[in-house]
Amino acid sequence: MVKVLFVNPPYSPFTPPESVVPPLGLARVITASKQTADIRLVDMGCEEVFGNDSWTLLDYELRKFKPDIIGIGPLTSANIYKGEEIAKYAKSLQQSIITIFGGADPSAAFEKRLNECKELDAVAVGESEFLFAKFLDVWDKTKYWPKINGLAFRNNGKIIFSNVSRLSLDDFSRLPPPDWSFFHLDKYRKIANRFGFKPYLSLEMSRGCPYNCIFCVSKNVFGHHIKMRSQKNIIKELEDAINRFGYTRFSFNDDNAGMNAEYLLSLSKKILQNISTKIEFTLTMRPDSPLFDNKSILINLVKAGLKEIFLGCESEDSKVIRKTIKTKNPDKWKEQIRYAIELCRKSKIATRTNWMIALPEQTMESFLNTINFICEIKPNTSLISILQPYPGTDITNNIHGSWNSYGIKILSSNPSDYSASKYDPPIETKWLSRDEIIGLIYLFLRRVGSTSIADVSGSPYYLFEYWKNRGKVKLK
Repeated sequence: MVKVLFVNPPYSPFTPPESVVPPLGLARVITASKQTADIRLVDMGCEEVFGNDSWTLLDYELRKFKPDIIGIGPLTSANIYKGEEIAKYAKSLQQSIITIFGGADPSAAFEKRLNECKELDAVAVGESEFLFAKFLDVWDKTKYWPKINGLAFRNNGKIIFSNVSRLSLDDFSRLPPPDWSFFHLDKYRKIANRFGFKPYLSLEMSRGCPYNCIFCVSKNVFGHHIKMRSQKNIIKELEDAINRFGYTRFSFNDDNAGMNAEYLLSLSKKILQNISTKIEFTLTMRPDSPLFDNKSILINLVKAGLKEIFLGCESEDSKVIRKTIKTKNPDKWKEQIRYAIELCRKSKIATRTNWMIALPEQTMESFLNTINFICEIKPNTSLISILQPYPGTDITNNIHGSWNSYGIKILSSNPSDYSASKYDPPIETKWLSRDEIIGLIYLFLRRVGSTSIADVSGSPYYLFEYWKNRGKVKLK
C-alpha cells in the first residue's frame, strides 16, 4: 500500500489565532484517500501555534515513515514558500519522494510554482478529493498522470495540465464525513481556550460563487457554478462531529450561504428534527443575500443554532463597490448593509463584518465615510483587511511596478507579503499611498475596533483583542 504523508504547513506569522482550526479541505482529501493508502499527518500549523518545533516533528516522520508521497496543503500565497521549504527538505532526505501541492495559491499559479521549485513534482488544481484518490492509483506510473484531470506536472521541462478539477454535484454530495481523528483536536481545543474563543469545526453546504469580485481567489478552486450539498450528508457530518469528536460549534465555510434561502429553511428544520444535541453555528454571506428577504427563515435558523453571520461588506461607497464588481446593484449596497445588520440585530444574530481598504476609486474621504457608517450601524464586530494581489485575481493583471487598469500598483512580488491581516500594504493605489493606507488602518482600529463586541465568534476571522495579546498567554 502506498505511504502518504500529509503536511498541514506552518501558518503565516500574521495568521489570526481564530483561524487556527483543523483545515476542512485537507481533512476531506485524507478521508477520500484513507482506504487506499497508509496515511500519516504532520500538523505543522497546529504544532507551531501550540509551541512545538514542527520541523523536528516533520524530520522525525519523514525518517521513520519514509513516505512515497508527501501532500502539502492547504497553501495560500502567505505560506507558499513554507510549502516549498517542506518539499525541498523532503527531497533532501529522500530524492524519490513525490511532492504535491494543493490549495488556492498553487491552483491559481501552478505554472509559476512548478517553474520556480524544482523539488515540486505536481500540483492539484481545483477540488482535490477525487483527484488525489485517482493519483494514488498511478502515483508510480507517470505515463498515466496526463489522464488525471486537474493534475499539473512537468514532463521533459514542459508543464502538462488538462482542466481544473471540479466535483460534480453527485460527487460533492456523497463526500463522506471528514475523519478528524488524524488531527490533534486536543491541541486545537487548547489553542481556542488560550485565545478565548470556543473550539469549532468547519463544514460546508455549498461550493462555488456566481459573482466576479476582483479580489476573490475562491473561484480558482471552486468555480462560479454553485452546487448545494445533500442535506442528509450535512446532518451525518454534524452527528459524526458531535458523537465521535465532541464538537457542538461549527462554522460553514460557504462563500455565499445565503444564496438559497429555501435550502437554509429546509436544513434548519432537519437540524431541529435530527440533532438532539444543542449546537451553535455561523454562516458567511453577502448583505444582498436572498435570505434577508425573509425574517421567518432567519428565526428558524436561530432556533436551529445560528449565532452569527459574517458579512463581506467591503465598503459603503457605491462608486467603489461598482468598480470591484461586487454586485449588480451598487447603488443599493449601502442600504442593503444597513438592512441586513438591523434585521440580524432584531433576530438576535450577531454580525461580523469585513471592510477593505485600498480598493479602486477609494479615496481618503470615501474610507472616512465608511468608518462613520460603521459607527452608525454598529455591527457586533468590524474587521479591516487590505486588498491583496493574490494570483488568479483580476487585480493582478499588470506587470509589477506599473499601474494596472484598476489604478493599483503592486509594490511587492513576494507572496509572503500577501496577508490580509498584515498591516503592511503590498500595494498602493492612485487614490491612497502606502503610508496613507497604514494611517487609515490605525484610525479604523481606534474608532471602530475598540467598540466591537467580539465575544460571540466561532467563525475563522481574526479578533483584534486577541491578536494584540498573542503570545502573552501560555498553554498548559
